[in-house]
Amino acid sequence: MEAPEEVLFDENELGKGRKYIALGSFEVSPDGRMLAYTVDFTGFRQYTLYVKDLATGGLTKDSAKRVTSLAWAAESRTLFYVEEHETTKRSYRLHRLALGGADEVVYMEPDELYDIGICDSGSEAFLVLAIVSKDTSEMRVLPTHEPRGEFRVIVARRKGHEYYVEHRGEEFFIRTNDRGRNFRLVRAPVADPAPRNWKQVLAHRPMVMREDANVFRDFWIAVERDQGLLKLRVTDFQSGKG
Repeated sequence: MEAPEEVLFDENELGKGRKYIALGSFEVSPDGRMLAYTVDFTGFRQYTLYVKDLATGGLTKDSAKRVTSLAWAAESRTLFYVEEHETTKRSYRLHRLALGGADEVVYMEPDELYDIGICDSGSEAFLVLAIVSKDTSEMRVLPTHEPRGEFRVIVARRKGHEYYVEHRGEEFFIRTNDRGRNFRLVRAPVADPAPRNWKQVLAHRPMVMREDANVFRDFWIAVERDQGLLKLRVTDFQSGKG
């Protein structure tokens, strides 16, 4: 017999008495006790952050407006979120919210060509602050167990250079277009992920777009577009075979 489905929140309850409701982001804290989520009640894609105590079912006093992304620190008491500009709708400020306490801005992107977003790595060991424009990106990371620390730049932004980062053990896996528009995949030590330490995993291919890379404990998956079709390349870490 299957266990009954647990409902964390009910759209009928949230939307009671309202003409419109849309759920945005939602993240459960690492200890499973808190749920952070965003809701739009206006239809203008302006999302408000709420935090729910899953043990009591009640909301905390923590809230914020115009939230576009969010992520928890490992201790489950600190929440990072990104705020959008009220006029331009650009995601431009990163906040650090201590539940029941201070809410402070820890980063503000001054260049109007860039938007920012916050998430955690697949390993949940790092918070990743992505700063991106149409053709350039910069990734900054912070260990999830050091919420009061400072974000570290993986590679400083350079016009036309796009890269994205994942993590496993003592290495970052970086998808980069430094040698071609279709991207290649490299690995680098967490201690010093500068380009001089990059080791190639998958080379750039002129006719194949490397759209994504997902890293797990025992294997990694490359998402590639070949002749218009998406393909998955799965590789075992121990054997190196796909």
